[in-house]
Amino acid sequence: MSRLKIRWAEVEYQPDIQSPKPVVPLGVVVMVALDDGKTPAWLIVGREPNPDNLPAVLKDVGPLGRSQLIGWGTSIARDILEGQGEGRRHL
Repeated sequence: MSRLKIRWAEVEYQPDIQSPKPVVPLGVVVMVALDDGKTPAWLIVGREPNPDNLPAVLKDVGPLGRSQLIGWGTSIARDILEGQGEGRRHL
């Protein structure tokens, strides 16, 4: 029987870097790896803000901030795939 290693990280958005405000939680990224050293399994869970109906806490976010928020899950998935290197099994 193999042992599982589970690691996770919370994904948060800071609306104003210069004057920090409470962070906005977006989701979590979970990695599960077996002791046998095979490619880990990844899970991205969360919500993307609706660009047409942003929550009040994100109303003042400018175009750069919106571009970071919209598609954050896809961006993280792309980074994971690139980090695994060529020839690895895709998500």
